Amino acid sequence: GDLYALQGSSVLKSTNQGDAWTTVGTLPIAPSDVVLTGSEAGAPTLYAAALSANQWKLYRSTDAGASWAYRYDIDDFWKTLAASITDADLVLFGGVELWRSADGGGSFAAVNGWAEYYGDPLNKLHADLPGVDFVWTPAGDEIAYIATDGGLYRSDDGVATVTNISLTAL
Repeated sequence: GDLYALQGSSVLKSTNQGDAWTTVGTLPIAPSDVVLTGSEAGAPTLYAAALSANQWKLYRSTDAGASWAYRYDIDDFWKTLAASITDADLVLFGGVELWRSADGGGSFAAVNGWAEYYGDPLNKLHADLPGVDFVWTPAGDEIAYIATDGGLYRSDDGVATVTNISLTAL
């Protein structure tokens, strides 16, 4: 399918696997750093975390990058940003903790506090989130894999709940 990238504030799109790029939109700020993710749901729906004046800000595009709306100031961020494949309103960002939004980035809540892990390592995320990926299963369902400094987790419900899949056999 189509590829999207950010170069500065320019939103680029390729329809030929990156051989050629066209500008399809512009972020409303000139960031010093940026992270882009997208959801196949929508037109598609794109999310950009943009760093400007030492503050990460989340922007959302519901029209494949043509226009952007500010959504949220991000404070706990290690450049981990992911959007659901099937739900354009589900977006996550990670730092010490994983933060989840079900309203398109308008509000976020921690999946759990990092210290909760020690009382329930099977169902609570460990601290420090270097990566999140949403993937398709062979049956056509969406699952999320969440990487932490304390192991790998899986979620089958849009990261409403998580299961530590790395407690044994490593």
